Amino acid sequence: MQIFNGNITFGTDVITWIVFIEIPIFIAFMTYIIKQKETMNKNIDLVKINMEKRYRYLNEKINNYKLEVAKKYASVSYLKDVENRLTNHLIRIEEKLDNKLTRLENE
Repeated sequence: MQIFNGNITFGTDVITWIVFIEIPIFIAFMTYIIKQKETMNKNIDLVKINMEKRYRYLNEKINNYKLEVAKKYASVSYLKDVENRLTNHLIRIEEKLDNKLTRLENE
């Protein structure tokens, strides 16, 4: 780089350096960055696909487990029996309350 009359001029060695060294290195670096970005995007897509498969698999397993639990532990006949016992118990409570209410009214 040379300075003549206040103007900065570049010599041929600096321009040659920029043209043959710096620009190709910059282009190679940018190409590398772009390829890395593409590779990362592909890897992210593969991870998303894998996570979706795992989610579907686990969701199916949980649904199957829920169905198994419902079949084994809460049969219809058992639920009807519990309902009948609960209803009978509530009826007895209601009768007791009615009896006490009638006693209070008679007094």
